[in-house]
Amino acid sequence: MFTKKCGTAQYCCDRSPFFALLPALVFILLLYTGCSRSARDIYRFSNSHKGQSTQLTLSKDLIDSGRTYELYFRLEKEVRCIEVNLVCSVLKNQFTGERMMISSCYLVERVIDIRSFSKIKADYMFSEIGRNYDENWNCNRTTRICSSRKDPIRTFSPDSLYRIRLTSFNSADFDYRLMVKADTRIKFFYSMQR
Repeated sequence: MFTKKCGTAQYCCDRSPFFALLPALVFILLLYTGCSRSARDIYRFSNSHKGQSTQLTLSKDLIDSGRTYELYFRLEKEVRCIEVNLVCSVLKNQFTGERMMISSCYLVERVIDIRSFSKIKADYMFSEIGRNYDENWNCNRTTRICSSRKDPIRTFSPDSLYRIRLTSFNSADFDYRLMVKADTRIKFFYSMQR
């Protein structure tokens, strides 16, 4: 294949099928690595809700016996994944207004209407879809939560209501900023609205 000499100690590659396909292979490789980038970095909407813990409803379902708050949301369209980010802070210095970030944990749950089941004496139950902490209470600020194709309850659909329960494991009031990124708009509610 490499029969022609091109200058000193170089070989021409004009007849090699590999070198003829090399530009196409490089293009495919670049396209593949560009497309394999995780979709978690790219969402069409950043839906944010911020306020003070005093505005939130206290939840009767506690996270590790800490004061737990709840906030509800609904999606406009069905999505495969959402990314939840929670930042909580308390006033560190009253005179300067300096704030200090505090650790906070949260759960994302789907509200399930069980009123049609006559033997159960409740209207709703909650099914956990995701959380930002592990069994050792190590909390992450940002968590990506995806639907499960095997579990119809673990989906993100517009006809469902979702609850976020959060705690700072602190008795002091705090400010929070909750950001939910998704490929749809999200509406937040302070109480359960069907």
